[in-house]
Amino acid sequence: MMSSLRRSLLVVLMAGLLTGCASPAATVAPTVTAVPTATPAPTMEPGDSERKVMVNEVERTYLLHIPPGLDKDRPVPVVFAFHGLGQEPATMELLTGFNDVANKAGVLVVYPEGLGLSWNAGEICCRMV
Repeated sequence: MMSSLRRSLLVVLMAGLLTGCASPAATVAPTVTAVPTATPAPTMEPGDSERKVMVNEVERTYLLHIPPGLDKDRPVPVVFAFHGLGQEPATMELLTGFNDVANKAGVLVVYPEGLGLSWNAGEICCRMV
C-alpha cells in the first residue's frame, strides 16, 4: 500500500506532466532527428546504476533501478520519475522512495536527468515571483 505522502507526490508528478508549466503559446514541440542509442550492452541485473544514452549527439544520463526477482523473459512496467527544477535524479530517488515501491510492485524505475537540471518547460516555469 502506498503511503499518503508517496501518493501525493505521485499525483503532483502526474499533474505536472499532464498540464505542463508553460502556456500553450510558449510550448515548442521538440524535434528528434536521431534515434537514441543506449549504453553498449546494458545488463538487466537487479540493483541501481547510472546509464547514458545519446540523443541528437547529446549524452543524456539517467539512474535505473531494477528490483530483485524480475523474470527477464516477461515484459515489465516502467515508471519514469522526473526531478524538479534545479534538482538531480538522485534527489528525486531519495525524496520519493519509489525504489521501495518498485521492489514490492515489480517495476523498473528510471530517473532521467534534465539538461541543466531543467526540462525545458518554458520561461514561465523559471520566473521568480
